[in-house]
Amino acid sequence: MTKKNQSAMATDLVKQGQGELFSVIDPPNLPEKPYWPDRFKLSLLGLIFGMVLALGTTAVVEMLDVRIHRNEDVRSLLAVPVLAGIPVLQTADEQRKQQLRRRAEAIAASGLAALIPAITLFTYYRG
Repeated sequence: MTKKNQSAMATDLVKQGQGELFSVIDPPNLPEKPYWPDRFKLSLLGLIFGMVLALGTTAVVEMLDVRIHRNEDVRSLLAVPVLAGIPVLQTADEQRKQQLRRRAEAIAASGLAALIPAITLFTYYRG
């Protein structure tokens, strides 16, 4: 009997349009910034990870390099003493080219060291 009464009451409410009437009291609020990913932390983490990866790769390549660069390398490989060393003899033109190359390398490295964080910040603030 109670089920019949509840059914009849629901039917009456639907007929009157009160059963389907909903009103939004508090509309949903959209977030001001995304919850995830935090772009600044992600950019900073990528920058640090890239630098560590580059330094690690450089260290591994240098450790696996078997070329002889110094007198100590020769002494560690051979049991006999080194009798004579041949100095590097460069002309003035070769010295100037070497200085230009070193300056170009320093400028390129400085430029990249400044450009990478600048691009990261630009990308972060631009969205």
